[in-house]
Amino acid sequence: MTVNEKYLLHAKNQNFIKLKKSQKNLIPEMTSNTTPLGVAKASSVYNSSYDAWKAFSKTTESDKYLECWETSNKSPAWLSYEFQHPSMVAIYTIQAINGDNNLNRMPKDWMFEASMDEMTWEVLDRQQDQMNWSKNEIRAFTIPFDKRKEYKIYRINIQSNNGGDYVLINNLEMLNDDAVLIKLNKLKEDKISQYGTSKISDFDFKADIREIHSSTFISAKNSNMVIFQHEVDLKKYRIKKIIL
Repeated sequence: MTVNEKYLLHAKNQNFIKLKKSQKNLIPEMTSNTTPLGVAKASSVYNSSYDAWKAFSKTTESDKYLECWETSNKSPAWLSYEFQHPSMVAIYTIQAINGDNNLNRMPKDWMFEASMDEMTWEVLDRQQDQMNWSKNEIRAFTIPFDKRKEYKIYRINIQSNNGGDYVLINNLEMLNDDAVLIKLNKLKEDKISQYGTSKISDFDFKADIREIHSSTFISAKNSNMVIFQHEVDLKKYRIKKIIL
């Protein structure tokens, strides 16, 4: 017999609730260092064809070499983006060039940093030995919960690459990682199957929740559901995070 486990959080005065993760790239598709929004900067550029904004252009051309940011010298080097308003970044991704040549120019060791004034920088993430990049590969890196705050400027500060003459990045994305709180009015099998989570989840109630959605359903009858409940008295315990 196959047993499918689903988890839902339940508050007596809020019916059944579920946290749904939502990720979105916070940087628009840039067409210059200042358009349409924000400011892209870099420590150096090889020439205007490899300007800072090219790493935020999100191009889908087959030959992406001309649509990347590339430096005029070896590392160290940095690439930054300044938001119009302070924003919280939870995940950043780096995409390699779409070709086998020059993959040794991809970053190897770096710090992902944030600032409000470009004078004082907070280190949000450190990476070492990021080697063996393949063409067009995307690698994602998660910022710890306790490091997430709203900052105006973010940058990747590269200490070394993979041995090439220059440093390049095809695309750099910065994403949020919000949770949507959904209220369910009925505990029915079809809705548990639809809205319940079946994998290990880690939700930080203070940092994650951005939206609340309320839903009402007419659910089908069911006879195959067994419910196991565990109650936590919030008068006794203050909960900031739940891991299922």
